Amino acid sequence: MTVSPASVSGAEYYAHDGYYTIDEGPSEWMGEGAQRLGLEGRVKADQFAQIIDGVLPDGTELARGADGTRNNGTDLTFSAPKSVSLVGLIGGDKRVIEAHRNAVRETMIWAEEKLALARSGAGGAERELTGNLVQAHFHHDLSRALDPQVHTHCVVANMNSP
Repeated sequence: MTVSPASVSGAEYYAHDGYYTIDEGPSEWMGEGAQRLGLEGRVKADQFAQIIDGVLPDGTELARGADGTRNNGTDLTFSAPKSVSLVGLIGGDKRVIEAHRNAVRETMIWAEEKLALARSGAGGAERELTGNLVQAHFHHDLSRALDPQVHTHCVVANMNSP
């Protein structure tokens, strides 16, 4: 499996052609941070857009930097090897697709526990492990070019939930 990270620009990118939040593939909220915010089950487009744009479910807007900008988060795309995609999608062995999804979930549970940080203080010099991430997982079985490709987008919002 490979992982490709990308910066999250804004909700408008994810709304484009509905690739992330329509019925093309299953989605789910994950992480302690999402749970604390009451985000659970299928990812709804309007909730996702607010989270990416730094608005909590209760309407609280997260602070922006001194220059007015904000890092919205990171999209970690976990891609199964082509052979796994072919066995699962063309060969019909759904076990390999579920194994991919479980591996992604377990990896993100580990990352949340070991790597989730919040920065504070002057210039973000102080760092503390938080143990919580707000994650939206989008499970896909086709690439944008419509090739068989089992992959999961794990969009990790840049926020520390209360």
